[in-house]
Amino acid sequence: MEFLDIHLEDGSPPVLRVVGELDIATADQLRGALVEALATHRTLVVDMAGVTFVDASGLRVIIDAAQSLNGQGPLTLANAALVERLLRIVGLSDIPSIVIRDER
Repeated sequence: MEFLDIHLEDGSPPVLRVVGELDIATADQLRGALVEALATHRTLVVDMAGVTFVDASGLRVIIDAAQSLNGQGPLTLANAALVERLLRIVGLSDIPSIVIRDER
């Protein structure tokens, strides 16, 4: 079974580090981690430097998490080139609820 390594690091802002493949087999794992982290950390940064693959189900989780902030966001993704590419492909690269920055 596929899995993601996800852990929350305290800080200002807190960082949710994600490592592995984000696909249909692991999307619910990320969804759970995001729901839990965003419940207490609205300024969370999701560091995706260790993500090696993202499919549509993984992208859906990210979009859902950004929308769950209800204008109290955006959801900030760091080192998320794979997500940025998918957002461009599907025509969603300019949605204001997701900010992607490169921190490498």
